[in-house]
Amino acid sequence: MDEYRNHASLYDLLVGPFLHSTHRDIVDIVKVHGCSSLLDICCGTGLLVGKAVAAGLKPIGTDLSPAMLDIARSNHPEINFLENDASDLPMEEGSFDAVTVSFALHEKPRNVAFAIIREALRLVRKGGLVIVADYHLPVDHSSFFTGLAVQCVERIAGKQHYAYFKEYMKPGGTEAFLAEAGLDATCRTTHMNGWSGIFVHVKDA
Repeated sequence: MDEYRNHASLYDLLVGPFLHSTHRDIVDIVKVHGCSSLLDICCGTGLLVGKAVAAGLKPIGTDLSPAMLDIARSNHPEINFLENDASDLPMEEGSFDAVTVSFALHEKPRNVAFAIIREALRLVRKGGLVIVADYHLPVDHSSFFTGLAVQCVERIAGKQHYAYFKEYMKPGGTEAFLAEAGLDATCRTTHMNGWSGIFVHVKDA
């Protein structure tokens, strides 16, 4: 069952504006590192890969939602989009200069989220980048109203979705999750008044 089928058409309108600066910074990080090929796991409607191809990169998007992919393909017919399970992708090891996962891990069962990260590490070349953008706790626990808005959005997404979000945030969000997954990831930039961040891991050469 496609959990996004009922609101895929509204995603870009309602969520897209809040992700613009995050996607912009991800593309900048990828370009500065000298990457060319990019795989965006859980690509949704293709917002990030759209910015990537406009910046001269060679992106591929993959997602499990047919509804989201229909919009992605309509918006970006020049980009290859694949319908795949993010925890078990068919590409060969080391196929990409950079692999990105944006605002997907927090909505998955923890074992699935770890499997997605393992796939990202498998698919990126040595010396390449694994980039994760997702929620984390502000250092000073500030921006109360932004945090409240984040909680409201996650509640609206559904009971199970919100349960996974709470499980993800309880140990500390993305920073704690990636550390537990064994990644030496650095937070390059923060967004949403400190409630989200872009974390970058360089795969050992």
